[in-house]
Amino acid sequence: ENEEIIIDEFNFWEAVDPARLNIYFKNIDYINSPTLYNEFVKLLTDFNLDINNSKKNEILFLIIKKLVELGEIQKAYNLIQSIQLPNDEHLIFYKTLKLNFLFSTYQLYEACELKDDFNSQEIKLSNYYLEKADIFCLVMEEKLDEANLLNSILVETEVNNDQYFQDLLNIILNPKNDNEKVSLTLTKDYFEDLIFLYSAMLRIAELPLTEKFLQIDPNNLSIPIILSNATELELRIKAANNAYLNNLISIESLAALYQSVDFNSDQLNNPLKTLEKLQNENELIMAYFFQLANVQIFPTSRLSVILDFWKFAESINLEKISFHLTYNIISSIEPTMDRANIGSQLATAFIYNNDYQKALKWIIFTQNSNFSNENLENVKLLYDLYRSEDTQKILEYINENYENLIDNESTNTKEILLVTSNVLDLDKSYNSSLFFEKVMDERQMPTIFLNSEIEQAINNKDESNLFLLILVSLNNKEWIEIHPEHLKLVLKGIKNYKNSELLKNTLLNIFENNKIF
Repeated sequence: ENEEIIIDEFNFWEAVDPARLNIYFKNIDYINSPTLYNEFVKLLTDFNLDINNSKKNEILFLIIKKLVELGEIQKAYNLIQSIQLPNDEHLIFYKTLKLNFLFSTYQLYEACELKDDFNSQEIKLSNYYLEKADIFCLVMEEKLDEANLLNSILVETEVNNDQYFQDLLNIILNPKNDNEKVSLTLTKDYFEDLIFLYSAMLRIAELPLTEKFLQIDPNNLSIPIILSNATELELRIKAANNAYLNNLISIESLAALYQSVDFNSDQLNNPLKTLEKLQNENELIMAYFFQLANVQIFPTSRLSVILDFWKFAESINLEKISFHLTYNIISSIEPTMDRANIGSQLATAFIYNNDYQKALKWIIFTQNSNFSNENLENVKLLYDLYRSEDTQKILEYINENYENLIDNESTNTKEILLVTSNVLDLDKSYNSSLFFEKVMDERQMPTIFLNSEIEQAINNKDESNLFLLILVSLNNKEWIEIHPEHLKLVLKGIKNYKNSELLKNTLLNIFENNKIF
C-alpha cells in the first residue's frame, strides 16, 4: 500500500492520449502557482519522447505549441533544436517558430540563413512572412535594388496591405527622413504572426517598441523589448521584471538594466525630491532605489535605503526582486546591536535568496538581543518551512498555532486551515457557530464531471491525467478565488502526485498568498 510510485517524464507523455491532451492544453492558459507552473514547464521540456509514429508526433506538436502559448519560446526553440524533427504537417510550424525566435533575439544572420533554407524547400508561410523576411534580409545585405524590386511585387500581390511593414521598411531605407512623423503604434491591420519580424525591424531602425508589444505576448516579446536601446527604459525594466520572474533572464542581467538608468548626481543626492518627481513611475523608482543603495558610502545609510527599497517593492508586489537585487549588498553587512531591530527583515531577505546560513545567523542574533518579537517568530517559521523537505513543519505549525489561527477574523484563513487539516489528516475540531454568518458561497466550483475525473485519477494512481486535470481545474484562478471544496480536492490530488513532492511548496504558496504567516 505504501509502495512508491515512480513516474518519469517519458512515461508521463507515453500514457496520455493526444486527443485528450489537446483538450487539456486548450483549457490551461494561466497557472497562478509558481510550483505547479514550474512542474508543468519541466514536464513539457524535460522528456525523451521516441518519435517514431504519428501519435507521438502529435504529442510533440501539442507540447511545443503549448510552450509557445505559455510564453516559453526559448524553451520551445531549445527543444526543437535538440531533436530530429518529424517531416510531417507540423514542420512549417516548427520552422516558423525557429524564425520567430531568431528574429526576437536579434540573431539576424541566423534568421536570414534559415529563411534561405525555407526558400530552397519551397515552403510558403501565411501573410507573406517569407517574402517580407526576404526583403528585410536583402536590406541587411545592402542589396537595396533587389529589396525594392521584391517589395514592389509584394505591394502589388498582397491583398490586405501590411502598412506597418511598409512604414518600417521606409524608415530603414530612408533613415535621414524625419521619422518622428511616422506613427509607431501598431496599426489595426498588423499581422500578429509577424510580430517578431516587426520587432527586429524596429531595432534595426533604432525605433522604440511600444507597450502594445508587451501586451500581445508578455513573455515571448519581453526579450526584444529588453534588447532595444531605443525603447523607453521604463518599459524595458517592466519587461525585464516580468522576464526575471519567469526565469527568462538572470538577476545579473536585471541588475545591469537597473544600473543603466541615467540618474545624475543631483538626483542621487536629493532622494525626496527625485522620488516625488518619479511618482507613479514604479519601474524607474525601483531602479532609483537600487542605484541609490549602491552609491551609499556608509553601511548604515546603505541599509536605510535598502529598507525603503524593500518597503516600496512590497507595495507593488516585487519584494522578491528587491531581495534578490540587494543580496550582494546585504551579504557584507554584519550583525551589530544597532541593527538588531531589523534582523528579522534581513533574515527574511536571506531566506528568499536561499542563503539559510546567513538567515540563521540573523535569526539567532536577533533572538539573543532585546528585539525578539512576534515578527521574528514568523521569520523563524518561514525559515523552518523553506528549509524542510516535506510538510512536517507545516503540520507542526498548524498544531501549535491552531487556536490562535482559527480565531483569525479572516474567513479565508479559517477555510484554508480546515482544508489543510483535512488533507494532512489532522484531527482538529472547530466551532461551527463561527461559520454561520454566511451560508452560501458565490465562488465557482468545477463541474461534477471534472471533479469525478480528478477523483478517479487519484484512485487509479493515474498521475499523468491527475496533474493535467488539476491544472485545468485551476486555470486562470488565484488561490483566493478557489472554492474550499475544490481546494480540498486539488490538495488531495497534489498529495497523491509524485509522492507528495509538490505539496509543501503548494501549501507555502497558498499560505503566503493569504498572508497566514
